[in-house]
Amino acid sequence: MQERKVVSLTSINDLWNSLVPDFSTGTVISDYHVAIEINSQSIFVDISRSPGGNVEGGYESTSIRTLLPAGNGFEFIIYPEDFISRIGKVFGMQDVVLGYAEFDDNLIVKTHQPEKLKALFSSPEIRERIQNLSGFAFKVEEEDEGNFLEFNMQRALTDLNELKVILELFYSVMNSL
Repeated sequence: MQERKVVSLTSINDLWNSLVPDFSTGTVISDYHVAIEINSQSIFVDISRSPGGNVEGGYESTSIRTLLPAGNGFEFIIYPEDFISRIGKVFGMQDVVLGYAEFDDNLIVKTHQPEKLKALFSSPEIRERIQNLSGFAFKVEEEDEGNFLEFNMQRALTDLNELKVILELFYSVMNSL
């Protein structure tokens, strides 16, 4: 695993100038790890890509995560609706309706606090950024160390503009929690 780069910032807008050199080298990013320190909060970004070989298939992934302040007890998971989840809904799988038509039609939403999640995604900009993505899971989940906000994608986000959209979405939701 490549060593984790640490970037300390005072504003999310300063991040892009720090990452441009890493993404403009012309080489294919296959293993990239950065810790973004901003306003006493750490956001960990891990991008991995392996082409595989012979009969072994390759993989790609992007993970963005941060530890949330203690005590909020709020959990959710959002991911794209697919054939399997439609079958699951027939058999009673939870899919919370937040009242945003396109968002509700394209995503599976699970939470024990629907009103809080509805308020969290009340911004049309935030909803538009997430509702058109594929192959991802966005969640707040309790672990032994505390509650984590986490975004996982089944591909390597190696285009800086695309990564910027996802990180801005993540940062916006993080600050709203």
